[in-house]
Amino acid sequence: MRAPFATVLLLLLAAPALADEPVDAGETPASPSPAPAWTVRAGTSQRWLTSESAVTLTESNLVGWQLAAERRLLTVGLPGPLPVLDVTTELGFARGSVDGTTFDQLDNHLSAWQLTAGARARLPVFSWLHVQARASVGGGKTYVRIADDTMPEIAIADDGKMAVASTGLGLAVLPRLSPRGSRGRLFLGIEAEVGYHTATAIGVHAYPEDRPSPELTIPAQYANLGDLDLDGWTLNIAMTIGF
Repeated sequence: MRAPFATVLLLLLAAPALADEPVDAGETPASPSPAPAWTVRAGTSQRWLTSESAVTLTESNLVGWQLAAERRLLTVGLPGPLPVLDVTTELGFARGSVDGTTFDQLDNHLSAWQLTAGARARLPVFSWLHVQARASVGGGKTYVRIADDTMPEIAIADDGKMAVASTGLGLAVLPRLSPRGSRGRLFLGIEAEVGYHTATAIGVHAYPEDRPSPELTIPAQYANLGDLDLDGWTLNIAMTIGF
Protein backbone atom coordinates (compact mmCIF):
# COMPACT_ATOMS: atom_id res chain seq x y z
CA MET A 1 0.00 0.00 0.00
CA ARG A 2 2.89 2.43 0.67
CA ALA A 3 4.23 2.37 -2.90
CA PRO A 4 0.97 3.38 -4.66
CA PHE A 5 0.33 6.05 -2.02
CA ALA A 6 3.82 7.48 -2.49
CA THR A 7 3.37 7.51 -6.27
CA VAL A 8 0.11 9.43 -6.01
CA LEU A 9 1.65 11.89 -3.54
CA LEU A 10 4.65 12.57 -5.81
CA LEU A 11 2.39 13.12 -8.82
CA LEU A 12 0.16 15.52 -6.89
CA LEU A 13 3.18 17.50 -5.73
CA ALA A 14 4.81 17.56 -9.15
CA ALA A 15 1.72 18.38 -11.20
CA PRO A 16 1.25 22.05 -10.18
CA ALA A 17 4.94 22.72 -10.83
CA LEU A 18 4.70 21.18 -14.28
CA ALA A 19 1.62 23.26 -14.99
CA ASP A 20 3.66 26.43 -14.40
CA GLU A 21 6.18 25.70 -17.15
CA PRO A 22 6.28 27.93 -20.24
CA VAL A 23 3.49 27.06 -22.65
CA ASP A 24 3.79 25.87 -26.23
CA ALA A 25 3.03 28.14 -29.15
CA GLY A 26 -0.70 28.51 -29.56
CA GLU A 27 -1.48 27.71 -25.91
CA THR A 28 -2.51 30.18 -23.25
CA PRO A 29 -1.26 29.97 -19.68
CA ALA A 30 -4.84 29.57 -18.38
CA SER A 31 -5.74 26.65 -20.64
CA PRO A 32 -5.00 23.00 -19.92
CA SER A 33 -2.25 21.48 -22.04
CA PRO A 34 -3.45 19.31 -24.93
CA ALA A 35 -4.25 15.74 -23.95
CA PRO A 36 -1.90 13.01 -25.20
CA ALA A 37 -2.77 11.60 -28.61
CA TRP A 38 -2.12 8.03 -27.44
CA THR A 39 -2.59 6.57 -23.96
CA VAL A 40 -1.70 3.14 -22.59
CA ARG A 41 -3.19 2.00 -19.28
CA ALA A 42 -2.46 -1.02 -17.04
CA GLY A 43 -3.87 -1.74 -13.62
CA THR A 44 -6.02 -3.78 -11.29
CA SER A 45 -9.77 -4.26 -11.20
CA GLN A 46 -12.18 -5.40 -8.52
CA ARG A 47 -15.85 -6.31 -8.94
CA TRP A 48 -18.44 -6.67 -6.19
CA LEU A 49 -20.71 -9.44 -7.45
CA THR A 50 -24.38 -8.65 -6.86
CA SER A 51 -26.38 -11.46 -8.49
CA GLU A 52 -27.80 -14.31 -6.38
CA SER A 53 -26.27 -16.89 -8.71
CA ALA A 54 -22.75 -15.55 -8.11
CA VAL A 55 -23.21 -15.06 -4.35
CA THR A 56 -24.28 -18.72 -4.08
CA LEU A 57 -20.82 -19.74 -5.30
CA THR A 58 -18.69 -17.06 -3.61
CA GLU A 59 -18.99 -14.12 -1.26
CA SER A 60 -15.65 -12.64 -2.34
CA ASN A 61 -14.93 -10.06 -5.02
CA LEU A 62 -13.79 -10.89 -8.54
CA VAL A 63 -10.22 -9.54 -8.70
CA GLY A 64 -8.04 -9.23 -11.78
CA TRP A 65 -6.02 -7.03 -14.09
CA GLN A 66 -6.69 -4.91 -17.17
CA LEU A 67 -4.86 -3.44 -20.16
CA ALA A 68 -6.13 -0.75 -22.52
CA ALA A 69 -4.92 1.52 -25.31
CA GLU A 70 -6.61 4.81 -26.23
CA ARG A 71 -6.47 7.14 -29.22
CA ARG A 72 -7.66 10.73 -28.97
CA LEU A 73 -10.42 11.13 -31.53
CA LEU A 74 -11.40 14.78 -31.23
CA THR A 75 -11.36 17.81 -28.95
CA VAL A 76 -14.56 19.79 -28.47
CA GLY A 77 -14.51 23.44 -27.39
CA LEU A 78 -16.78 24.26 -24.45
CA PRO A 79 -18.26 27.55 -23.24
CA GLY A 80 -17.46 28.74 -19.75
CA PRO A 81 -14.42 28.17 -17.52
CA LEU A 82 -13.66 24.66 -18.81
CA PRO A 83 -12.40 25.19 -22.36
CA VAL A 84 -12.29 21.70 -23.93
CA LEU A 85 -13.61 18.14 -23.80
CA ASP A 86 -11.40 15.37 -25.19
CA VAL A 87 -13.07 12.30 -26.69
CA THR A 88 -11.05 9.10 -27.12
CA THR A 89 -11.64 5.60 -28.44
CA GLU A 90 -10.17 2.60 -26.62
CA LEU A 91 -9.54 -1.11 -26.92
CA GLY A 92 -9.21 -3.08 -23.70
CA PHE A 93 -8.60 -6.56 -22.32
CA ALA A 94 -9.36 -7.72 -18.77
CA ARG A 95 -9.18 -10.94 -16.81
CA GLY A 96 -10.27 -11.84 -13.28
CA SER A 97 -11.02 -14.75 -10.98
CA VAL A 98 -12.42 -15.60 -7.55
CA ASP A 99 -12.74 -18.66 -5.29
CA GLY A 100 -15.52 -19.53 -2.88
CA THR A 101 -17.27 -22.28 -0.92
CA THR A 102 -20.83 -23.57 -0.71
CA PHE A 103 -22.24 -25.48 2.30
CA ASP A 104 -18.68 -25.57 3.72
CA GLN A 105 -18.06 -28.52 1.42
CA LEU A 106 -17.93 -27.43 -2.22
CA ASP A 107 -14.86 -25.55 -3.49
CA ASN A 108 -15.80 -23.20 -6.31
CA HIS A 109 -13.67 -21.33 -8.80
CA LEU A 110 -14.87 -18.65 -11.22
CA SER A 111 -12.79 -16.90 -13.86
CA ALA A 112 -13.58 -14.65 -16.80
CA TRP A 113 -11.86 -12.72 -19.55
CA GLN A 114 -13.19 -10.07 -21.90
CA LEU A 115 -12.19 -7.97 -24.90
CA THR A 116 -13.96 -4.62 -25.25
CA ALA A 117 -14.09 -1.49 -27.37
CA GLY A 118 -15.38 1.82 -26.09
CA ALA A 119 -15.19 5.57 -25.81
CA ARG A 120 -14.05 7.94 -23.08
CA ALA A 121 -14.82 11.61 -22.47
CA ARG A 122 -12.07 13.43 -20.56
CA LEU A 123 -12.62 16.90 -19.09
CA PRO A 124 -9.37 18.64 -18.04
CA VAL A 125 -10.10 20.61 -14.86
CA PHE A 126 -6.41 21.54 -14.67
CA SER A 127 -3.58 20.61 -17.02
CA TRP A 128 -2.75 17.70 -14.69
CA LEU A 129 -6.22 16.70 -13.37
CA HIS A 130 -8.98 15.20 -15.53
CA VAL A 131 -12.54 14.11 -14.84
CA GLN A 132 -13.51 11.28 -17.15
CA ALA A 133 -16.45 9.07 -18.08
CA ARG A 134 -16.24 5.79 -20.00
CA ALA A 135 -18.54 3.28 -21.73
CA SER A 136 -17.53 0.06 -23.47
CA VAL A 137 -19.03 -3.10 -24.94
CA GLY A 138 -17.54 -6.41 -26.04
CA GLY A 139 -17.45 -10.12 -25.42
CA GLY A 140 -15.63 -12.75 -23.44
CA LYS A 141 -15.81 -16.10 -21.72
CA THR A 142 -16.63 -17.38 -18.22
CA TYR A 143 -15.28 -20.59 -16.66
CA VAL A 144 -16.81 -22.35 -13.63
CA ARG A 145 -15.39 -25.25 -11.61
CA ILE A 146 -17.11 -26.89 -8.61
CA ALA A 147 -15.41 -29.68 -6.61
CA ASP A 148 -16.06 -31.57 -3.38
CA ASP A 149 -13.31 -30.65 -0.91
CA THR A 150 -13.23 -34.23 0.39
CA MET A 151 -12.62 -35.56 -3.14
CA PRO A 152 -11.03 -32.71 -5.11
CA GLU A 153 -10.24 -34.98 -8.03
CA ILE A 154 -13.98 -35.25 -8.69
CA ALA A 155 -15.24 -31.97 -10.14
CA ILE A 156 -17.65 -30.51 -12.61
CA ALA A 157 -16.65 -27.73 -14.98
CA ASP A 158 -18.39 -25.63 -17.59
CA ASP A 159 -17.75 -22.48 -19.59
CA GLY A 160 -19.67 -20.19 -21.88
CA LYS A 161 -19.39 -17.10 -24.03
CA MET A 162 -20.87 -13.80 -22.88
CA ALA A 163 -21.55 -10.30 -24.11
CA VAL A 164 -20.43 -7.54 -21.75
CA ALA A 165 -20.99 -3.84 -21.21
CA SER A 166 -19.52 -1.49 -18.63
CA THR A 167 -19.52 2.15 -17.61
CA GLY A 168 -17.31 4.17 -15.32
CA LEU A 169 -16.68 7.59 -13.83
CA GLY A 170 -13.34 8.62 -12.41
CA LEU A 171 -10.40 10.96 -11.95
CA ALA A 172 -7.00 10.92 -13.65
CA VAL A 173 -3.88 12.64 -12.34
CA LEU A 174 -1.92 12.91 -15.59
CA PRO A 175 0.83 15.57 -15.48
CA ARG A 176 3.06 16.26 -18.43
CA LEU A 177 6.66 15.26 -17.77
CA SER A 178 8.34 16.48 -20.96
CA PRO A 179 9.20 20.20 -21.22
CA ARG A 180 6.69 22.32 -23.11
CA GLY A 181 7.99 23.26 -26.51
CA SER A 182 9.87 19.98 -26.95
CA ARG A 183 9.19 17.85 -30.02
CA GLY A 184 7.91 14.88 -28.01
CA ARG A 185 5.32 14.85 -25.27
CA LEU A 186 5.28 12.44 -22.33
CA PHE A 187 2.55 12.13 -19.71
CA LEU A 188 2.65 9.78 -16.71
CA GLY A 189 0.02 9.42 -14.03
CA ILE A 190 -2.53 7.35 -12.17
CA GLU A 191 -6.29 7.10 -12.42
CA ALA A 192 -9.14 5.66 -10.37
CA GLU A 193 -12.61 4.78 -11.61
CA VAL A 194 -15.85 3.44 -10.13
CA GLY A 195 -18.47 1.92 -12.39
CA TYR A 196 -20.84 -0.92 -13.14
CA HIS A 197 -20.27 -4.06 -15.21
CA THR A 198 -23.00 -6.21 -16.72
CA ALA A 199 -22.83 -9.38 -18.81
CA THR A 200 -25.15 -11.95 -20.31
CA ALA A 201 -25.62 -14.98 -18.06
CA ILE A 202 -24.24 -18.38 -19.01
CA GLY A 203 -25.93 -21.71 -18.32
CA VAL A 204 -23.93 -24.00 -16.01
CA HIS A 205 -24.26 -27.78 -16.46
CA ALA A 206 -22.91 -30.66 -14.38
CA TYR A 207 -20.30 -31.68 -16.92
CA PRO A 208 -17.56 -33.89 -15.41
CA GLU A 209 -14.26 -32.06 -15.64
CA ASP A 210 -12.46 -35.14 -16.97
CA ARG A 211 -15.10 -36.16 -19.52
CA PRO A 212 -13.76 -37.32 -22.88
CA SER A 213 -14.66 -35.64 -26.15
CA PRO A 214 -18.35 -36.07 -27.17
CA GLU A 215 -17.56 -38.31 -30.15
CA LEU A 216 -15.93 -40.84 -27.79
CA THR A 217 -18.82 -41.09 -25.33
CA ILE A 218 -22.38 -42.28 -25.26
CA PRO A 219 -24.74 -39.28 -25.58
CA ALA A 220 -25.82 -38.14 -22.12
CA GLN A 221 -28.03 -35.45 -20.64
CA TYR A 222 -26.30 -33.50 -17.88
CA ALA A 223 -28.20 -31.59 -15.22
CA ASN A 224 -28.66 -27.86 -15.70
CA LEU A 225 -27.52 -26.08 -12.54
CA GLY A 226 -28.97 -22.73 -13.62
CA ASP A 227 -27.67 -19.49 -15.06
CA LEU A 228 -24.69 -17.59 -13.72
CA ASP A 229 -24.17 -13.88 -14.23
CA LEU A 230 -21.28 -11.80 -12.96
CA ASP A 231 -22.84 -8.33 -12.81
CA GLY A 232 -21.53 -5.95 -10.20
CA TRP A 233 -20.02 -2.64 -9.16
CA THR A 234 -16.38 -2.11 -10.09
CA LEU A 235 -13.30 -0.25 -8.89
CA ASN A 236 -10.39 0.15 -11.32
CA ILE A 237 -7.00 1.65 -10.46
CA ALA A 238 -4.38 1.98 -13.18
CA MET A 239 -1.08 3.56 -14.09
CA THR A 240 -1.26 5.56 -17.33
CA ILE A 241 1.37 6.68 -19.81
CA GLY A 242 0.57 9.12 -22.61
CA PHE A 243 2.48 10.46 -25.59
